[in-house]
Amino acid sequence: MRMKITSPWVKKAVKCIDSETLEIISNYYADSFTPDPMISFKFRFFRGFYFDANTQKYLWRSLHNLFNKRTFTQEKLKNLIPIGISKGFFPIRIFYSSTQWLNPREVGKEKDFSSFMINSGIAVLESDLNLEESIIHALQIDDVLEEKLRFVFTGNKSIHVWLTDFNAEKWLDKTYDILEFSIFELEARRNLFGYVKDATGIPLDSQTTIDIYRLIPIVGSLNAFTSSKVLELTRKDLEELSATEIREISKTNLFK
Repeated sequence: MRMKITSPWVKKAVKCIDSETLEIISNYYADSFTPDPMISFKFRFFRGFYFDANTQKYLWRSLHNLFNKRTFTQEKLKNLIPIGISKGFFPIRIFYSSTQWLNPREVGKEKDFSSFMINSGIAVLESDLNLEESIIHALQIDDVLEEKLRFVFTGNKSIHVWLTDFNAEKWLDKTYDILEFSIFELEARRNLFGYVKDATGIPLDSQTTIDIYRLIPIVGSLNAFTSSKVLELTRKDLEELSATEIREISKTNLFK
């Protein structure tokens, strides 16, 4: 899978990113960035949408290539991002793969590496409408699923619901060989999507759920488009906080 610079991202960046934003990015990653401690970084691939101050261009970069690292840990990523900024690479958004791969650095090259997917990882459910409706939908999803869920505010307009230990065999009701993992993983994710949509009637984004290459924002990272932290919330937060309050919390807690 090759990440392409899509015009909406660039247009949004040109409109939103200025010298003040770049200063916020620099200060945040120097002093306040705590990468998600709840997720294993092992076997995941990392991508970022960057402003390159050297060329004055916006571009997608593999963090593996940018920092010449095969794998990352939370501590390694925390230390490397400020080094990249000092060299002129300002992260607008940073992501990791929701699934895990035997050789994550190779994902996206010409060869077909589907058979090297080794773990289901995280399945994501999202209704990308507006934050007010997304809060309601996240609670409805929690009501119909037994799995352990995480609620993640992306810093923009939606709550992502993460099934953190997605069990493909449960959603297929059968076992399969590891060499067929990615094929059956797609079927299992389609079944999950269909079940939740039928049970709730929510207009979910099917591609978000079934995409085994899905990139998800790192909890604790900065959404520089809105100068907001990617924030994990609890069910109690969703029940008690308004959309406006969630947005304010993600902004006011930046440097704490």
